[in-house]
Amino acid sequence: AALLQRSVTLNGLDGIVEVFNVAAGGGAASSSGGGKNVVRLKAKPRSSNSFTPAAAAGAAKEQEATAEISEDDSQIVEVPIAALDDVVRFSSLELLISHTNGQELAVLRGARRLLARSRDAVVILQLYGPESGVIRDPGFDPTRAVRWLAEKGFDVSLARRPGLRFRAPGVLRSYFKMPHAEQVVNVVGVPLRRKFLWGPASAVAPSPPKFSLERRCMDLAAGERPNTWAEVDGRVLRENLHIVRMHLGRSMGGNGGSEDAPPIGVVLKANAYGHGAVLAGRVLASAKVDALFISEVETGLQLRALPEVPPSMPMILLYRSADSRDVACLLAAANITASVLSLAWVQQALRWHPCAAPLRLHLMVDSGLGREGLAPEEVASATEAVLRHWPHWSLEGLYTHWCCPYDKQEMAKSSGVFAEALARVHDLRATAGDAGGAPFMVHTSSSSTAFYGLHYDMLRIGGLLFGDPVLMADPEGDNFKLPGPHRTLLWKSRISALRWSRPGERYARCGEAEKCATSPLFKHRLLLATIPVGGSEFSDTLVLS
Repeated sequence: AALLQRSVTLNGLDGIVEVFNVAAGGGAASSSGGGKNVVRLKAKPRSSNSFTPAAAAGAAKEQEATAEISEDDSQIVEVPIAALDDVVRFSSLELLISHTNGQELAVLRGARRLLARSRDAVVILQLYGPESGVIRDPGFDPTRAVRWLAEKGFDVSLARRPGLRFRAPGVLRSYFKMPHAEQVVNVVGVPLRRKFLWGPASAVAPSPPKFSLERRCMDLAAGERPNTWAEVDGRVLRENLHIVRMHLGRSMGGNGGSEDAPPIGVVLKANAYGHGAVLAGRVLASAKVDALFISEVETGLQLRALPEVPPSMPMILLYRSADSRDVACLLAAANITASVLSLAWVQQALRWHPCAAPLRLHLMVDSGLGREGLAPEEVASATEAVLRHWPHWSLEGLYTHWCCPYDKQEMAKSSGVFAEALARVHDLRATAGDAGGAPFMVHTSSSSTAFYGLHYDMLRIGGLLFGDPVLMADPEGDNFKLPGPHRTLLWKSRISALRWSRPGERYARCGEAEKCATSPLFKHRLLLATIPVGGSEFSDTLVLS
């Protein structure tokens, strides 16, 4: 602190920069050198201004022997610990930088009130990976600080790679496991905000009001509870999977048992249709689903870190390509397959330096939907390019999304397009030597077209497993709904008020002025409950039963 104060004075910053002779942490400052709110710091070798927490007494000799540090070139000092909330007199802050050698979480906890009232605060943390050799505490986990920021409503990303966002600790943990990954990184936390209904300030549009708050996650640990929430029933999700397997197994000539069903991969796009992709993936993986189809890289990395998801379970990034080399290498290291959606992506990705692990790829064919995927005439060129880049790339699958489940003629046309593409890919793989010998998966369908893909390697099913009332179709042109799948999402809300109606009282409000006189009246005395879920969306009289 004395050296820093001298530097401040020599640079003429007295009165602008204030130096505190404390260690930032989660406890109150202590003026006593022997109190419990004191940290023992050891100077780093060959450093005049950098300290790291000293080893505990029992481990001091072992640490010094390992690091080859002697008492001659290191000095232990005792410094009182203080929370930034207690020593900083600012009403708010704009930037918090913590390079504290593993104490980042303590610093953040000590600045909790300061960050809560700083709507524009940006947080920069220097974090050390497990292979950095800097943090010797075996219990240190750099992802805990990332989790803390995410729970407080911050969007966290890697400083040098803003596209790599740490929405969950598993993403950072997977990053550190990558070959050649940097083990000392800076992460940036930026508060998430609510979007205003109007644009920027102008002569006719006022500035957003000052009382508008940034978006924050609800702090359940502090006792905050929602008025309205959704619950996902994992038992129903497992039961729906069993029901679908039984029906598909019976359609293939089995006895109706789920063991007769073809392999099923669950589609977790759109955050598993609002159910939570990580939660749904965890439940279905424990129910022995055959593959997971994801739509977000972060989701895949989180699922790979879960004990319920075996390392060998196929996981495919559906309808998405790796948009950079960094993302591609993350996927490769986590054994997650990416999609090839265009020749342009192939040409771009061929210029990337190869990843340490092979990148697994599935080609998507546009068989008539007109959305994502390779055009039929591009399939051969893309296949040849991927096979030539073996062993850095491994071609392991082909798929499509059917276009018109309820149009028998269009479905026959799409099936023919996909069959021709599949035959062409098989021919090229057969002449590609080792590059064509990788395991290969063909998967099609959606919930409505499951019966069109029974003869392929795997069926992709999404909404049906979550209880959506999907109208299904088969190659004979019949449309039907499967009996049995139930809704897995429960919508619950607390009752905010109760009152008795009076006979003759008019109900609620009228949607249009001329209809007020004809809005319904209560004929009997009824107990009315108010739930905080919005007004206009549920003002229709049909809500009352």
